[in-house]
Amino acid sequence: MPDDPNPDKPPEDESPEEMMGAIINRADGDDLPPPEDFAQAPSREDEQRFARPKDEAPAAQPKISPVAQRFIDMRNQAATLAAMLNKEEISFDDYQRLLYEAMVQDEQGFWWMIDAENDEWYRHDPQSNQWQTAYPAALSELERASQSGDATLTQHDADYELPASYSQPQAGEPIYDERGVQIGTVPPTKDELYTLPGAAALSDELPGQQLTHAGDAQGQATLAAPARSEQIPRAFDQDLQQSPIVQELLEKRSRSRVRMLAMLFAGLLILLLIAAIVSAGVIMMWYRDKLEPYAEAIAALENYTPAYQTARIFAADGSLLAAINSQETGARTSVSLDQVSPYMLHAIVSQENERFFADPGFDPIAIIRAFIQNVRGGGIESGASTITQQIARNLVLQDRQVTIERKINEILVALEIANRYDKTFILELYLNEIFFGNQSYGVEAAANFYFGHGADELNFAEAALLASIVPSPALHDPVSNRALAVAGMRSTMLKMIDVGCLQFHHGDWLARGPFCIADGAQVDFENGKQTLVMLGDDGAIVGGLAILQIAEIETTIFQPAQADRRYPHFVDFARARVVAELGEEALFTRGLSIHTTLQPRLQEAAQAALSSQVRALRAAASGVNTGAVMVTDPRSGAILAMAGSHDFNDAFAGQVNNALTFQQPGSAIKPFVYMSALQDNDGDYLTPASIIWDVPLVADLGAGGIYEPRNVDRRFHGAVPLRMALQNSYNVPAVRVFQDHVGVGRFANMMDAVGLDFPDGSLISLSSALGANEVTLYDLMGAYAVMASGGRRIPLFAIERITETIDGQIVELELERQESQQVISPALAHLMQNILSDDSARAPSFNLNSQMTLASLGIPAQNVVAAKTGTTN
Repeated sequence: MPDDPNPDKPPEDESPEEMMGAIINRADGDDLPPPEDFAQAPSREDEQRFARPKDEAPAAQPKISPVAQRFIDMRNQAATLAAMLNKEEISFDDYQRLLYEAMVQDEQGFWWMIDAENDEWYRHDPQSNQWQTAYPAALSELERASQSGDATLTQHDADYELPASYSQPQAGEPIYDERGVQIGTVPPTKDELYTLPGAAALSDELPGQQLTHAGDAQGQATLAAPARSEQIPRAFDQDLQQSPIVQELLEKRSRSRVRMLAMLFAGLLILLLIAAIVSAGVIMMWYRDKLEPYAEAIAALENYTPAYQTARIFAADGSLLAAINSQETGARTSVSLDQVSPYMLHAIVSQENERFFADPGFDPIAIIRAFIQNVRGGGIESGASTITQQIARNLVLQDRQVTIERKINEILVALEIANRYDKTFILELYLNEIFFGNQSYGVEAAANFYFGHGADELNFAEAALLASIVPSPALHDPVSNRALAVAGMRSTMLKMIDVGCLQFHHGDWLARGPFCIADGAQVDFENGKQTLVMLGDDGAIVGGLAILQIAEIETTIFQPAQADRRYPHFVDFARARVVAELGEEALFTRGLSIHTTLQPRLQEAAQAALSSQVRALRAAASGVNTGAVMVTDPRSGAILAMAGSHDFNDAFAGQVNNALTFQQPGSAIKPFVYMSALQDNDGDYLTPASIIWDVPLVADLGAGGIYEPRNVDRRFHGAVPLRMALQNSYNVPAVRVFQDHVGVGRFANMMDAVGLDFPDGSLISLSSALGANEVTLYDLMGAYAVMASGGRRIPLFAIERITETIDGQIVELELERQESQQVISPALAHLMQNILSDDSARAPSFNLNSQMTLASLGIPAQNVVAAKTGTTN
């Protein structure tokens, strides 16, 4: 192969691989140390062999012939390609191809190459047209001269004699085989199962060993494989790596990899985009399918007008007791947001949906927070419904059932409402439709009912009070639950301060900026600036106009709505039971027919008797101003009559249902003290004939206190049977039985069993035996029914059934009713009935045939009607 006359000028038509080969062929391999990444480290024997004393002059280097230089260049190029293969910069196929293209020709015209698999030299035999293992004589001569220090080299001819018929090719002229294929373009033919160790392995482990290769039928020569000199390295040095042309080649390969990665990434993005488009299409189809049943109702919100249906309450005989609708407090007035105080807007958004102006119809943050609260609480504690979701639930879905499917539908409908309508429309619709308790729908009606002025005049505290009613109108009703309503108002005021600023969208608010409520904020007040609210170190409201506003509300008497209806206490009680069962909205929007257990004749008689007695007691200046009467069926628990006061319209607590308020029962509690003593307690029990000593009793209460009960007649009666002690309602025997036979624990257990609840914080003591602890008449009726029903506790009820009309069909609603429970034995219940109906036993105190019997109606007085008196303070 002729030398290039201008080796420094790269051919213009060479490929990068050819350029790389040319660069390496032109490199001087004598001074190139192997790179650390891929060069084989010299062995200890090599270090010792090539080491020289510090002062010893370097040995003379032999002059390298042009032929030997070509072999050295090819070996260096092979090392370079091997390093690139190890770094995965080229593939094995490229490595093998580049080795074949780098073949060299000796001075005799023979072609030489290095095998890609075993790193051995091969020479082409023109006679057999085969590649045979051999070692270039020029390299052998060079290595011998290097080891001997001989600086002169002669031209070394190959030890292979050419046949006479062989015509030596001219320099640079290609050689072709018998098939016309150029020599050097076809790799050697080898048995793939034949394994030869690499030269590196032989050099490291067996230096100087004679290597014999198995020959063919004619036999092959034994070739020496001397160790290679470190002066002829197999890699290029760092300078060559930093060559601009090499760097350009490496950068080109790097850019190729980057392009490939970019194409893969782009392909992945395209696949993801296609998947996203398909998924979005599926989701949209599902979304539209879920919304299809509600599309008409959502569109109708634009012209929404409330559709009320009157709820009717009927007595047991079918007569109408009351027709309830939202118009009882006056016509509902719809107002625009411009006609609503900004305090009210701030309060309702802060209370119900603080991210209302930014959310898409539902609040993901609130949903996650509610989910965590519900998981921790083990039940539904928070629903995370936004203002838009409440509109979706109440005006579109009209479904209050708590299920996952309903919640999903609610979110989807809310999302569609938020997409169709702006925030101003949604908030205005909500404020005009929301229920504020006491039959007040809409903020204008609520402002007029509670404060006597319009919604545009609501101040900070008034707005907070109305907003606090919304989550639970019955629980936070200022009329019936004043303390709880005020506490809710304060909590909402602090919530408004915590929310801070809200940017309204209606009117000119976008130009005016956000409306803010903060600690120390200044507001216009009576032609000047005043501080709205000031907070203390503990975060409580301690100053500003807010203090005056709170005080005004705390001193306001909120009156219930006046209504013309029969038996208002019972009607209100029945309505409360419907609200608890079905919700406020159902009462006014579903056209319910509520059938109750009330018997009008009994109700009229009870009301007349109560009114007569209260008037007489008032005239006698007894201090009695009101009262209550209940009549129940102990076998079923049905409430047959309920008169909560002597006159519903009386200014003195006439509208308070005293059947539901706590009062001291007095001696009416004594049967349960004796019932506890008669009940078997591990063999400790009394009988109706047990003797109880009615003698002076002084009980030590500790800390110097004593308790000394007295009988009503101020006398002691000595030894009396338990039956007579109870029937004559003696106080001392009752206290003695409580002290000696019952105790606090047994008495409390009996109260729980029969359903008598005391107010929170009540203390059970000896005076409890005489009725010092307050109970309600409602609970007392249920407790006495235990004795009349064979020992079973049967819950009282006022609603027999509820129906509504759906598509012209009357549908009866299912009501939850508590099951009865056996709380005392039938035998104990029979004993109590027998004692309380013994008219002769109570004769010493009440005389025979007293008003505690129904003898005036012709009913036998003895052992028929069980009765007990009780005096309350």
